[in-house]
Amino acid sequence: MFRTARRMIETAATGAFATRERLRVYPALLLGAYALAGLALVLTGGENIDWTGRPIGADFGMMWGAGQTALAGRPEDVFALAQQASVQTRLFGEAAGFTPWHYPPVFLLVATPLAALPYLAALAVWLTASFGLYLVAIRACVGQNAKLAWPMLLLAGAFPAVFINAAHGQNAFLTTSLMTGAVLLLRTHPVTAGALFALLSYKPQFCALIPFLLLAQGHWRAIAAAVVTGGALLAGTFATFGGGVFRAFFASLPDTQRLTLELGVTGWEKIQSAFAAVRLVGGSYEWAMLAQVCVAALVILALCIVWRSGADMRLKQALVFPGALLTTPYCLDYDMVLLAPALILLGLHGLERGFARWEISLIALVFVTPIIARLVGAATQVPLGALVILMLFAWTLRRAMADARTARIPTLRTSPAPPLPSESSRLSP
Repeated sequence: MFRTARRMIETAATGAFATRERLRVYPALLLGAYALAGLALVLTGGENIDWTGRPIGADFGMMWGAGQTALAGRPEDVFALAQQASVQTRLFGEAAGFTPWHYPPVFLLVATPLAALPYLAALAVWLTASFGLYLVAIRACVGQNAKLAWPMLLLAGAFPAVFINAAHGQNAFLTTSLMTGAVLLLRTHPVTAGALFALLSYKPQFCALIPFLLLAQGHWRAIAAAVVTGGALLAGTFATFGGGVFRAFFASLPDTQRLTLELGVTGWEKIQSAFAAVRLVGGSYEWAMLAQVCVAALVILALCIVWRSGADMRLKQALVFPGALLTTPYCLDYDMVLLAPALILLGLHGLERGFARWEISLIALVFVTPIIARLVGAATQVPLGALVILMLFAWTLRRAMADARTARIPTLRTSPAPPLPSESSRLSP
């Protein structure tokens, strides 16, 4: 028994379980399971609702309902809880429940055109288009290594957070594609990167670290592009929906804070942040916010230091994605789609430079966590999602710092041969 246990531990430490065959077969099986689950959800429900009475695509019902309200000429009503609850009840029935709209007004520029389509058609367009952008972003992470493109796309498509996001009709595909594009293009196309960062303003909780990152690197062109693009978005929103929608948005912020952070109506087990971790184990709002601020400050500081170092660019980029999740008090399990580019970039670096012991097991743990984080949190009050995101950030940070130290060591030239160094000029390790 002890020999078997030691063998299992060694297999986990070396990552020998991650064979090529398993990395092909298991993701394909997961994708098949997702497809069957989605088909069952549609076939066992009604016209626009599933067998539980909720809208197919769950949260997309909120998005489509908000678009319907805007099309009716009352965009400011999307921020009124009573009015929007009435709209969702009318569209989906009493059993559908109520999901508040907490997005800034700029996201109505997306929700309103979709609401012009029938519900299921709008959901199909939304998921197909945003998932397509997600796959494009993943392919961009792989770069010139065409041999690894399909395996990485298969793994990224089978990532359980992908299924959770699709089942909720949520926007993590769009968030991930925008952030990935911005991070990958920051050095070579800073203007485009800045514009993509500005488009992320529809999900402002994930933008906390972006100004620090841009300022630490002195990406002034990206900052200027972000400001101009952000201004254009605001102007377009004002021209389309009027100024009342902005007044309604700011008036709704106290309700948003009360519902999401004070009362926790979403459910602490669903939120994968340091703030929610403290609330999940019984901590007060004040202690939870203190923990969140401390974690966010340390993450931003570490990220700025690494981005100014000589570490491999893939590791710098990989840190941004768990960093974005760690710096906000409000991120859900479907938002863990953001971890997919980080896993791809970390995996590519490992394939090239070699994996450390336990690193493959850590990647595997991150891969499966989105599908179990909510269940574990509800059953045990253990904030698994937040802990795993923190582990991924810390491990990638450790690897990046080691890589930066290696990059500082000069390489001895072999041709032409230099004279033997004296004792005083010998290279230090």
